Amino acid sequence: MGLTTSGFGVSGPTIFLSVANIGERAITLSSEGFVLPDNSHLVFPNPLTNVTFPYDLLPGKNCQIWVEARILARELQSHGFSGKINLIGFYGTQIGKDFKSKPYKFDISKWIKSL
Repeated sequence: MGLTTSGFGVSGPTIFLSVANIGERAITLSSEGFVLPDNSHLVFPNPLTNVTFPYDLLPGKNCQIWVEARILARELQSHGFSGKINLIGFYGTQIGKDFKSKPYKFDISKWIKSL
């Protein structure tokens, strides 16, 4: 998970979440989003992505989702979060296993100010 300031076909800085299948069998991804500090999940119903969910992620392949930082900040604020928080990206599978990223420090206030 990281921040980029170009690409992905959006107008502003973007948070992206990528997953790669380093195994030997396909994995069916059924959901994606962020684990919030209160352990709830924020799932975007129509994420910006290079695939369609559910998605069979073949060995050696990857996929991404992305969201503009200011849109994510607005969504987090609407859920009662503010300031700097740790976000953990996740992809869920059809068999109930989640693949999670390392925590990413996201400054909601900074991106709200950029609106």
